[in-house]
Amino acid sequence: MGTSFSGEIPASIGSLGFLTQLNLKDCNFSGSIPSSLGNLSKLTSLDLSSNSFVGSILSSLGNLSKLIDLYLSSNSFVGPIPSALRNLAQLNILSVPDNRLTGPIPFRLANFPQLALVDLSYNLLSGEMHFGLMNNTQLTSLRLRCNQLTGTLSTFELMNFTKLVALDLRANKFYGQISNSLFNLKNLEFLDLSDNHLIGIVDFDKFVKLKELITLHISGNQLSLFSEETSANATLPKFLALGFSSCNLSEFPNFLKHPHELEYLNLSNNKIHGQVPKWMWNTNNTVLQVLDLRSNFLQGSLPIPPVSTFLFYISNNLLTGNIPESFCNLTSLQVLDLANNNLSGSLPRCFDNFGASLLVLDLQRTNFEEAFQKLG
Repeated sequence: MGTSFSGEIPASIGSLGFLTQLNLKDCNFSGSIPSSLGNLSKLTSLDLSSNSFVGSILSSLGNLSKLIDLYLSSNSFVGPIPSALRNLAQLNILSVPDNRLTGPIPFRLANFPQLALVDLSYNLLSGEMHFGLMNNTQLTSLRLRCNQLTGTLSTFELMNFTKLVALDLRANKFYGQISNSLFNLKNLEFLDLSDNHLIGIVDFDKFVKLKELITLHISGNQLSLFSEETSANATLPKFLALGFSSCNLSEFPNFLKHPHELEYLNLSNNKIHGQVPKWMWNTNNTVLQVLDLRSNFLQGSLPIPPVSTFLFYISNNLLTGNIPESFCNLTSLQVLDLANNNLSGSLPRCFDNFGASLLVLDLQRTNFEEAFQKLG
């Protein structure tokens, strides 16, 4: 059990002039940060995350010129990021997600030559990002998801981001096409561009050249994804998660024929028609946990996902027939969404086997509704 305090940080903390590290994470403090905190000129690490701090982030933090790590996540800070933070030239980690910060990001990443991690996710930041002005060769992680930032990725001059491992721009207002410079990020492992206003045609085979990439999400844009017939001898990245919702797909992508280690696959809100091909389940994939095929034009009988699946969404399609008894083997299922199909027949007798795991069962607007009424 962690230490728990109440009330505000006393202003007298500013008298601890020889302090080099201050960690008050998850201590139940509230109120505003005392301006005297800016007197701790020897601080190299400051962690105030997971408290109940309110008010603005004080400009006096810009006085902490020796600061290397700054953690302010999961509080209720409001207002702009103070421009005085640009004085923290030795900063290595800037982590301020999950607050209520507004306004633009008031500095270039080039102001911080040692900066390796930036996380400003889950705020209300706005304004245009000029990625071409960042010019930071040490950056490994840039996370800006769930803000209101805008700008084009065509200005994303990424040649200097040679060490970048994670890029998360999800749920902002970025627009335009995906820059070809993105495919120069040879060390990239995580890329999420979902839920923006990106347009254009995207060649999946370009992502394949990023050999370290294991998580790729481009859902919820105005993109059209295509892939050439990938050679059977091609070496694909060991993808763990692929998100291609609303990517104008008309069939299951050919690259899924290759053996893979997917744990998450989202192909919802596309135009995929016909039956789910048998090769979808013949790729030695025994680790798939989340499968989302909602809102397509799938026909034929209900496909049976791998036994490892615990979230299965396939509503809003044109499936017919009954639920096969082999669904009884899916004892890890937590969510089964079959709504808005033409399924009928009797429910498998084994459904009571799911009592310990199944949390959501959606059979809305199927012929199983009658079966439930008879059971009642």
